Amino acid sequence: MNLPSARAIVAGIQGAMMRLSRRVVLYGRPRHLILGIEVVDLFSSRDETRIDALRMALLQLESNHPEFLEQFRRDVRRIVLLAVGPRYWIRERTCVLPDPNRLSTTRLAMTIVHEGTHARQAASGQQFNYETLGAQEVECVGAEVDYASRIAGAEEDVEWAVSKLERPWWTADQKLGRYLSDLEQLQAPDWVLRIAERRVSRARQRNSDDGG
Repeated sequence: MNLPSARAIVAGIQGAMMRLSRRVVLYGRPRHLILGIEVVDLFSSRDETRIDALRMALLQLESNHPEFLEQFRRDVRRIVLLAVGPRYWIRERTCVLPDPNRLSTTRLAMTIVHEGTHARQAASGQQFNYETLGAQEVECVGAEVDYASRIAGAEEDVEWAVSKLERPWWTADQKLGRYLSDLEQLQAPDWVLRIAERRVSRARQRNSDDGG
């Protein structure tokens, strides 16, 4: 019988702690319902304008790309508003968005399309790893461009989406940094953060030694 390596065991524990941190922070938080989609605002201050801005983006999606929104409802369990967004939490089937007030209605809708495309990828059984992420992100940006092309006067928004590909955000080092920032935003216990920081430091050293 093949036993898991110590590294695999530690990685499993870290993944479990991340999932637990996500579930704990979601527990008991007020829920909103927008067009049949559950929304949880995890920002520390209450501000109904965030919910209003998100509602406007979802209404725009409903008007201009209703088939996408219907698919989104099937693939995604909830939307979470959190400073570390945008993200897609695969196991929780959760679309994580930044403060909706920081984006125009069209760009917020495009961001929802991007993360919703990740949800579709996950639901179809695709694996997410460093070999596949580049093509998957290109597909998501393509979905953003397709959506923006449906909106009159959104030429600058198309350029905004395409320009994101000039600086890839899916490298190993960037993923490790986001892993730590997610734990911090989710208020994980100090001992979890310390273990995570050590693990990230070792992973970065390995990447450096490998020329990554």
